[in-house]
Formats: sequence, structure tokens, C-alpha cells
Amino acid sequence: MSKVFAGVDDLIDRALGVSAVGTSSPHYRHKTAALSLRSRISSLATSELIDRMRSQILANLEAPDARWRVMGASLENWRWKKNLKLTPRAVVDEKTIEKLISADCGDCWVNQVPTASGLLDRTSETHCNIDLVKKTGENSYEFIELKYDDSSPLFAAFEILKYSLLLLISRERCEDFKYSHERNPLIWASAVNLIVLAPAEILRPLFLPMA
Repeated sequence: MSKVFAGVDDLIDRALGVSAVGTSSPHYRHKTAALSLRSRISSLATSELIDRMRSQILANLEAPDARWRVMGASLENWRWKKNLKLTPRAVVDEKTIEKLISADCGDCWVNQVPTASGLLDRTSETHCNIDLVKKTGENSYEFIELKYDDSSPLFAAFEILKYSLLLLISRERCEDFKYSHERNPLIWASAVNLIVLAPAEILRPLFLPMA
């Protein structure tokens, strides 16, 4: 379970008004939640929600026994490094796709970029990785969250947003977390575009006209 992002999903569920959708949290993960927002997306207090998400992440980082206070964060966070070890799988999944893209599309692509490892303890947050990062120019990047399973693209969008908020916090506190330009180059990005990448059959229902 994530500790750095603890409580953030509850904030999102409440702000979107989808806490009653589905039987499991985060409720905005369910496709029904994304579909329910199509008719009221303009009424969402997006800036206020983002501020609350950032405040929650900051509060979580202030845990008195947080590992960063002594050890800093993992040296692997915000790295520029391909992770190409493929594990045989019965079906093609997101991890296989991201590794094939990173392997075959050149030096401007990396995959599985850690964002929060080692901040609060040694074992949590190891799954909080950006699927793909593409370098688009001098110190500019695209952060890409793949969605190839049953989860909603709405969930993917908030996932990449959470990581990006942590990026901004990490840059502000780079000395506390013991980050460096050499080991953690993405911290000093001057421009970042956030992208959700999914097959058309997953995205299309979100953009069809309302009945």
C-alpha cells in the first residue's frame, strides 16, 4: 500500500462525487465513474482538488520516522534508465508493451521510472513508477501512463498527475531527499506533458455523444 499517496485517492473520489460507484476503492478507478463525469466535467473544482492532493502528499512526507530524514530517497527515483528485463507472460500486458516500446524506439525512451521509492521506508512505493518517459527536447519530457487492461483512463490520468505533483515537491526538496542532477535528471525537467495512452476501444466510450 502506498504511504506517500495515502489519502489522496479518497480526496479524488469525494471531489469527483463517485464514492458510491463500485464496491472497492479507489472508486474513480471504475469505468462507471468516468462515464458519470461526462455530463458535469466543467463543474469540477480542478485547481482546488490539485491543491488538496499536493497538501496531502506533503503531510504524508512529514511522518516523523520517514526514511528520507536520515537516508534520503532511493537513488533510483527520477532516473533516466531503461528497464528491459522481460518476464515470459501468457498474454501481452502493459509491462510487456512498455518494455518493447522502450527497447525498440530509441534512446529518447525509458520505462518504469520510480518516483517515490525509499521516501518513507525501504519497502513501500516500489510500484509507483511512470510507465514510459519520452525525451522531446533539451530538458523536456512526456510522462506516459499506459492503460491496456480493465482500469479506466480516468484512473491513469490521476495516477500520472500524482506522480507529477511529487516531481514538483521533489524538486523543491531535492536537498532533503539527496537528489542530484547526475542520478535523478528528471527532477530538473523544464517542461513535462502528461499523457494517457490507451487503445481506441478503451478511450472511445468516454468521448461518444451522451444518449
